[in-house]
Amino acid sequence: MPRITAIAILSMLLTCLPSQASVSSNVPLNHWSYEDINRLIGAGKIDSALAETKPFSRLEMARIIAEAMDKADKDNMIQNGILLRLRQEFHEELIAMGKEEGIAAPSYFKPFRTPYLKFIYGDDDFELQNQTGDVFSKSSNLRMGFYSDLKMGDHFSIFLNPEWRYREHEVQHGRENELKLVQGYVKAQVMNLELEVGRDSLWWGPGEHGALLMSNNAQALDMVKLSNPRPALLPWIFRYLGPVQFQTFLARLEDERPIPEPKLWGMRLTFKPHPVAEIGLNRTVMFAGQGREKLGFTDYWKVFLAGEENNPGKLDNNQLASVDLSLRFPLTGTIFDSVNIYGEVGGEDQANWGPSHMGFLAGVYLTAYGGRSDLRIEYANNYVSGAPDAWYRHHIYKAGYTYEGKVIGHHMGSNAEDVFVRLTHYLDRDLLLGLSFDYEKRGVKRTFGERRNYGEIDLTLFNLNRLHLKTAYRYEQIRNYQLISGDSRDNHIIQFQVIYNM
Repeated sequence: MPRITAIAILSMLLTCLPSQASVSSNVPLNHWSYEDINRLIGAGKIDSALAETKPFSRLEMARIIAEAMDKADKDNMIQNGILLRLRQEFHEELIAMGKEEGIAAPSYFKPFRTPYLKFIYGDDDFELQNQTGDVFSKSSNLRMGFYSDLKMGDHFSIFLNPEWRYREHEVQHGRENELKLVQGYVKAQVMNLELEVGRDSLWWGPGEHGALLMSNNAQALDMVKLSNPRPALLPWIFRYLGPVQFQTFLARLEDERPIPEPKLWGMRLTFKPHPVAEIGLNRTVMFAGQGREKLGFTDYWKVFLAGEENNPGKLDNNQLASVDLSLRFPLTGTIFDSVNIYGEVGGEDQANWGPSHMGFLAGVYLTAYGGRSDLRIEYANNYVSGAPDAWYRHHIYKAGYTYEGKVIGHHMGSNAEDVFVRLTHYLDRDLLLGLSFDYEKRGVKRTFGERRNYGEIDLTLFNLNRLHLKTAYRYEQIRNYQLISGDSRDNHIIQFQVIYNM
């Protein structure tokens, strides 16, 4: 853990070297563009992206789109369709890079960028993974929102994502209306160093269905974040690391928990020593909080060195660390474009300066027919023999590694395993069919572990007068609900979504 911190701090200093850069808002983690970028990477049209650290800034997204524009197969209908909608969405940023015709505005205000509407219906209360902490109730759930984006020259920007939420409850609760700020932050950038203050989500690692340390399963964190939004090539011997990117943040969690308002600090360093390989080093620390003895300056240093964890006293804290690796290889001469083999290995606790209580995530991602089809298979497991409930729990921070009741890392929770399979295929240039299956077990070695299975089919229609329409049906089966033997539940979930790309 200390080595991760030292390397990341050194990289942070080096990536601040002078650079021609301009500030831009982030692309939200649930944005449709990430899936299309994955297909272009799989088809071999993007080599430079550090794809496993998200969110991307809009300018970074435009940079890798420009790379794909130069390499795309001009006669490939699917790639042309993907690039068309990406160019429409990131038109201003591509103009600023000189890849599209027009005059780049140094400042702008887009009060209603990407308005959207979602309708979700379920037979019973249900969960949807990685939905920024959203909670869904039996019967009808409605979400309406938009993005508001203000850019002031090269150095400042503001982003807001307000959302109106409506849901029906059982009779005793009735209906609920809520206006929520899902994300909202201010950014300031100098050279290639960016400071972000506000509410935002992070995703660390190559997993698509989950990540061990940081995902958008929980509500977006109220935090201060420092990063280099554009990967940097370091000088001297560090150039062999290839493009390097870092993120570090400090957040304060909610007050309605056994120890109110603990702090959460995290750091990620990712680099690409070869076009086929991407490596990430991750670490988070939950510490302090109301009711605990206050820390002095040297105490913070000891917490970050991680030598006092699990020792009684004010320095006892909850630390997690992981390493992830993504390897992508072309498969020329076959129906497949490429294969991406990836994994993440992490420790939820610490012993003698090193992580213990190991959990892991592993997956394979195949693209075929020039990006027309893809297949993902992903498996995660954090069961620890002798300490099965170690992950996402702590003897002091009784609420665990959660925020507003949701796990900050992988949605499966503690003592669990998860198998996820997804197949997508373009029926036409702008019509995408998806099939998903998920098996999840909570309480891996328990006699009556909770098992959750679902199968889903979804259909997305792109570029209907700038509208994206998506509909999905999911059948979910739960056995031994909340580890209660014989409590079985079945649920039918229907989703409909409309997005207008202005």
